[in-house]
Amino acid sequence: MKIRKMILFVLLGLLLVFGAVSLGMAQATIDSVTPGVLNIHEFLVSDLGLTGGGRNYELFRIHFQDVADVRNLRLFIEVETIGGDKLLNGETDLHPYNTTFRNQTYFNYNILNKLGGSFEITSVIPTRIQDAIFNTGGVPQGAFRMTFQLRDGGTPVGAQRVILINVGPLYLLTLAPADNELVNKQKLNFLWMTNLTKLRLDIYDRPTGGSPIANTRVTGRSYKWPELVATAGLQNGETYYWQIAGFKTTTHGEVKVTGPRSPFMYYEGKIPEDLTALDKGAIKAALEKIGVTGLSTLQLKWVMYDDSAVFITDPITSVLNCLAESDIDYKVRWE
Repeated sequence: MKIRKMILFVLLGLLLVFGAVSLGMAQATIDSVTPGVLNIHEFLVSDLGLTGGGRNYELFRIHFQDVADVRNLRLFIEVETIGGDKLLNGETDLHPYNTTFRNQTYFNYNILNKLGGSFEITSVIPTRIQDAIFNTGGVPQGAFRMTFQLRDGGTPVGAQRVILINVGPLYLLTLAPADNELVNKQKLNFLWMTNLTKLRLDIYDRPTGGSPIANTRVTGRSYKWPELVATAGLQNGETYYWQIAGFKTTTHGEVKVTGPRSPFMYYEGKIPEDLTALDKGAIKAALEKIGVTGLSTLQLKWVMYDDSAVFITDPITSVLNCLAESDIDYKVRWE
């Protein structure tokens, strides 16, 4: 009877021990992966650090639960399109959870170095994605999913974690002042459209750039800048150039992007409305009267006369009326 009780106690003890181990094993898991969503303009696969190379730039961090688990496990990572096409996958070397994973944090750039393993770009990805990766190193625009999972052999262990990666288009459009537009102090209102961040508006006095004669941080899509005249010392009748600069988000950090330098002319007087067809005809007649030739091959951009100035966007052959009196003091600008 005593022997039976002893055997029973031993079996019960073993059951409790293995049960505790089993419960501990069931708790091994990835605690968190951050960020949950990554919005970028450029996604270079090498920047993940999983295929070697890349930079020490943090794209994501992975933290493991602080629980006891005696098993040897691997970390599986996979990148795929939302449609299910595999881009990259692989797993780390085998490591004891208690000493390597437990309560530890790893970053994309040190996983390969600290955990080892093999991660490869798959050979069955769509041609458009494969061509983009091998030609530019980056994936095309679209939505991707990055999955993390601990594994015991082929068996998943603990929670699966996911990062959604949105690779979006980059755009930067300068709207106003338009090329060669005539502006005065009241019309120094700059308009643009972009999804860049940390924007700066620069003003130059030459088309080749150099050092800006004025600059300011801007946000949104517009900036009214009447103080520019005094700040940059704008001179009547002179051409200046404006440019928007900002930063795009990539897998290796923020990268500066600059838009085109768009010319505008500063004018101190009041800027009138566009000319009528009758006005344009008078301009053509007056120019011909003082001997201007080659009108069919030139394009008149703007005319300044007395205290007024106007833009003319039509070819000179369709400029039909303006400056009916040849003794009006006027200047013309040709393209």
